[in-house]
Amino acid sequence: MTGVAVVVPVELPPFPDAADLDRAAARVRELSRSDRPLTIAVPGRLWEHLSDVEISDTPIEWLRLGWNEPDLTVLPERARSLQLERETEALAAVGIEPSGLFTRTWDPTLVPTLLGHEIDLVVVPADGCRPGVVDRFDRVVTVLPATFGPVDPGTGPGLCTVVTDDPESTLAEVESRGHTPTTPRRHLADHPPRGRLRPAPTSPAFSSEPADAASEILYRRMLGVAARLGERPPPDAVTHLLEAQHHALYPGPLEPRLRLEAHRSLLRARRLLDRRRRGDAWTTIERTDWDADGAEEIEIESGTLSLVVDPRAGRILFLDDKASDWPVTAVPDDGDPGLVLARALSPEGVPRTVPLDTIEAVEQRRGGATLHLADAEGTLSVDLVAEGHHLTLTYRMRGLGEGRIGPELPLALDSTRMRVDGGEWRPVDTAVAASGHRFRFSDGTGEVLVVMPVPGDCFARPLEPFGIVVWPHWPTAGDGDYELWVDLAP
Repeated sequence: MTGVAVVVPVELPPFPDAADLDRAAARVRELSRSDRPLTIAVPGRLWEHLSDVEISDTPIEWLRLGWNEPDLTVLPERARSLQLERETEALAAVGIEPSGLFTRTWDPTLVPTLLGHEIDLVVVPADGCRPGVVDRFDRVVTVLPATFGPVDPGTGPGLCTVVTDDPESTLAEVESRGHTPTTPRRHLADHPPRGRLRPAPTSPAFSSEPADAASEILYRRMLGVAARLGERPPPDAVTHLLEAQHHALYPGPLEPRLRLEAHRSLLRARRLLDRRRRGDAWTTIERTDWDADGAEEIEIESGTLSLVVDPRAGRILFLDDKASDWPVTAVPDDGDPGLVLARALSPEGVPRTVPLDTIEAVEQRRGGATLHLADAEGTLSVDLVAEGHHLTLTYRMRGLGEGRIGPELPLALDSTRMRVDGGEWRPVDTAVAASGHRFRFSDGTGEVLVVMPVPGDCFARPLEPFGIVVWPHWPTAGDGDYELWVDLAP
């Protein structure tokens, strides 16, 4: 006869609303009334809504999921600990003593992290059935391999762990096959694990498939915020960071509005961290391989703006306006993400992004920063000034070739309207073109003003389900100087 532990994860979506929390809490209450052995995995944040759950005199065991159901294997050590610490606080508030942790992916580097938080039992989807121990530098945890498939415990005594969202049917199947429903701790108390396990790493970090570019940017931003927490970060900043670490966010791809909300959560965390340390009147510039691609990027942070420039790609990978918690460029997938510094169009209608491989100078001052970039041939240089809520782009062309050139700006606006030179507002619900020198875009919440002192043309096209792409540009014979201003708080 084999013991079968039936595990039921009660999950929340990323950024749950009140209705999501109420539904999940009702599900936990329902499951907790079972009169048969059952193991329930609950995210830490849900315990804040479960103070009324009966926990005594029931055949129920509880498993942890982390505070916000993260994939711990893709988080740095500090972020892992914060997820578990916040969850421990929530568990203590309701008097729950969980048996262990349920995790969807495995990495042996989790062992010291888990033991550091007094977690010595892990349920993880893996091949095999019987429990065993996993060691990491002579420290061990007990691992219960779990299956999402039908109950197949094999023969002989032991423990099989099955993950399901239909415990009644699963328990009925267990009993119909002559096996005994149990829970992990109850079984292991009489049948301690024997022998070691070597579960294969299943973390996305070991995947040979690269993440999509937009998801990679989001992940790198999360790592950057986690690295800047300091010893005593503001609790609200920690909450925003933890909310942006749900397992469904990495490695992507993501539904566009979900990715926008994740960017916004990280932006809020970064703004709170920076304001506590510096106030608003400051600027930092760091030259670093920000996205771990072997090339140098330039990260600019101020009290009002946050951006990373990738000269080789000719792009600003992301741009944030901190005052309004607005991830300006977090639009739905539209090719390579970010703001194109120099989008050129040949007379034959062939578009190209001009790479600006040469970093000629980087200047930092109080409240602002200036980058001097150029292409490898010396036919185009671009000066980028970030100051206040403004970007200034200055183009110097010397033999670039005939065509049109200007920046391409993705804007995370919804139901956008456009206004040219103080004229009437008109919707951008299809591709539009206009000429002038002041182009204003608004959705009633966010607003951008593009100013071209030398009048030019502007194309704008909508994205689905939200966002627009704007291309202000000038016709050129290949020589000349042009300037453009982008105001994020007009």
